[in-house]
Amino acid sequence: MTERTMPPSRAPIDNIREAVFMPMAVRAALQLDVFTPLAKGALTAQELANELGVQPRRLALLLYQLVHSDFLELSDGKFTNTEMSAYYLVKGIPTYIGGVHGVWTEQLGALMQTAESIRTDKGQTKIDFSSLSPEALGGFIRGLHGMSLGTGHNLAKQPLFSEARNLIDVGGGSGGLAIALCQEHPQLHATIIDLPSVIPITVELVEDAGLSDRITVQTADILSKPLEGEFDVATARALFQVLSADQCAVAARNISAAVVPGGTLFVIGFITDDSRVAPVMSVGMNVVFISMFDDGEAYAESDYRGWLSDAGFTGISREPYLMGNSLITAQKL
Repeated sequence: MTERTMPPSRAPIDNIREAVFMPMAVRAALQLDVFTPLAKGALTAQELANELGVQPRRLALLLYQLVHSDFLELSDGKFTNTEMSAYYLVKGIPTYIGGVHGVWTEQLGALMQTAESIRTDKGQTKIDFSSLSPEALGGFIRGLHGMSLGTGHNLAKQPLFSEARNLIDVGGGSGGLAIALCQEHPQLHATIIDLPSVIPITVELVEDAGLSDRITVQTADILSKPLEGEFDVATARALFQVLSADQCAVAARNISAAVVPGGTLFVIGFITDDSRVAPVMSVGMNVVFISMFDDGEAYAESDYRGWLSDAGFTGISREPYLMGNSLITAQKL
């Protein structure tokens, strides 16, 4: 008779359903704009429902989940924002990043199609920035703007920016990265390049920031020819991860052409260790990318080292960065 053994724990399976509640509740709260009225003070569920133009019973059930998830606080029957929610999720303040819920919606849709994308070897929720409707593209780009600004303000702490004069932001999207860098460093001038469909959105946001005199916005295809100009700093945020490996090598060479000797390239994005099973955000985003892009992925650090070395960069280093991203720093030979 064989000895009975305890079955393995099934906790990871049982935890899946519980893990869904918090992100879906926060997404709904951002869609309803729950946090903005609470910036004025504590409200009951009825009072907040009146502010939002909804009925209170269903709203209250959502609010209790937000309290459990540390996005709201509850005292004497009234709800208030936590310090985090007040800082990041109230519309109209400079640190607002709540627009990211639109990006979450895209990512959740992609995750639901993972199996079919693998079966067909075709991304079922492919994002093609050149063919999206102006409304869809605008929503996507503006949804990322708050995070892009935050990334730029953080990157501005790098010591070299105190002396930098000319920046090129490749695939700059909303322009948030360059806008923040120029806000932090008055001597800095920037050029943002992106696809023709993206440029009108970038121009509008640069104008809104009052920086049209120091930020130039241009159309350019990083895969078609070397970039023109001479820049002492180049940035590429979330660029390489939407390209094929061959395209990444081309992009690295074409960016290198515009960086002066001794200049610096910063690459920000989801990058895995060479094991490809860490860090957690990059590994998880690769599951999203299965359905979103034809070829893109969170490539491994060694991939970047190869592309950048071949393109004439040295002193390549990688460190953990904001929101699960990595920051790669490289110097032009």
